[in-house]
Amino acid sequence: MNYTSETLHFQVPLTAQAYHFARQLSSKQQDSDKSRQIYLNTLAVYAVNFYCQYLEVETDLEHSDSWNSLSHLLLDVADLEITGVGKLECRPVLPEAKTVNIPPEVWTSRIGYVVVEINEISKTATLLGFVKEVATEELPLSDLQSLTDLIDNLQQKAEVVSPNPSVIEQAVVHLGQWLQNLFTSDWQSPDFILSPVYRSAIRPKIQEPNSQEVSVSRAKVIDLGIQLASHKIALVIQLTTQTSGSVDIRLRVYPTGDGIYLPQGLQLIVLSSDGAVISENEARVADNWMQLELEEGRTGDEFQVKLALEDVSIIENFIL
Repeated sequence: MNYTSETLHFQVPLTAQAYHFARQLSSKQQDSDKSRQIYLNTLAVYAVNFYCQYLEVETDLEHSDSWNSLSHLLLDVADLEITGVGKLECRPVLPEAKTVNIPPEVWTSRIGYVVVEINEISKTATLLGFVKEVATEELPLSDLQSLTDLIDNLQQKAEVVSPNPSVIEQAVVHLGQWLQNLFTSDWQSPDFILSPVYRSAIRPKIQEPNSQEVSVSRAKVIDLGIQLASHKIALVIQLTTQTSGSVDIRLRVYPTGDGIYLPQGLQLIVLSSDGAVISENEARVADNWMQLELEEGRTGDEFQVKLALEDVSIIENFIL
């Protein structure tokens, strides 16, 4: 590969620990191609995490989807959680590669993409470059920006987040892609997140023969911090298409893990794109779920979902 002298690269030694993680996560796969991809993904994430530690950028490796074997069952993910900022996607390539593969499921909900060359002979991983956004599965390596651009981008995003850490705003989720069975790794099947007692409540209804309606559900675990103590919650979104061409959207919030009830005072609020309240609900004593519904949504509609408890809130952004 040819790169100009101005291009900043960073080489990371692949230690026994790195290979241990790669083997541990990849060994759970029966398919050899899938296992190989997870193996390389893990080494790439390890290298980028090493680089971030070198820069004193705080990461949360344990809560990255790439470090969760369950996520690998459905998705090709190689993300690294940058604390308080978002997810970096770390895509591996082999020596002499001209392009890097970036699957559609990671085109959103990422703050950037780092390409890492894995050299198993020299046992090194070299960070080649970075891009902010992608919209194609095959990205030429010649399109990569320098790692200095990655450093600048992380600093800018940290400055945006840091002034008010009690409000965390997430990247835009394109709900229209869900109807095409395209999902980002942080939105999973409710069966993987909810306890069995709640699963039947959000399963799509049985459609009549020849019905044109489509129904799909996805769930995301939300952590509002120490205010929730041991009770994490799940935001579940169910989309149902109508014969008129509109889409009905049902929002539900459930406790997860060992939690039985929602935290009292937890607010579920739907906002318009300009911040006006459309609908809201609040958990009472011993509520174990709550719901809001939006009817007759149309392609291009934008809205926000805010989950708030005391002085902490998370805002999820959506476009249909």
